[in-house]
Amino acid sequence: MNNGFYEWDKGQDHALSEYFGTAEFSCQCKNLTCVQQKIAFELIDRLERVREQLTGPLRITSGFRCHLHQLELSARGCETAKGLSQHELGSAADVVCLDMQNLRTLGEKEFQAIGYSKRFLHLDLRGPEIRKWYYKN
Repeated sequence: MNNGFYEWDKGQDHALSEYFGTAEFSCQCKNLTCVQQKIAFELIDRLERVREQLTGPLRITSGFRCHLHQLELSARGCETAKGLSQHELGSAADVVCLDMQNLRTLGEKEFQAIGYSKRFLHLDLRGPEIRKWYYKN
């Protein structure tokens, strides 16, 4: 733990909280230079509060992203990978669950920055102003 962030080396898997572990927040790239991972304490705390109110699991589809992975996603035309990402800062997660409507409601109670997709919900720590946007996919 350091400066408000959990830090670990990619490939390590240990608990961050009751419901979440490092493996699900690790960068999904194949870059050999991507080792150091991080995620904000506050993000985990807020996601934990959301998860406690859900009746089923909350799955992280994207947590931390290294800069190279962000560039790769952007080059492939990924709508969610434009510019400097909160994922690169360790301050964002894309999440899904069985009850997406309830997830949206609970997410709006904990987060001011929310991206809505048909397939996932992007939650990040930007604030205090409310930021909402909608992905085409």
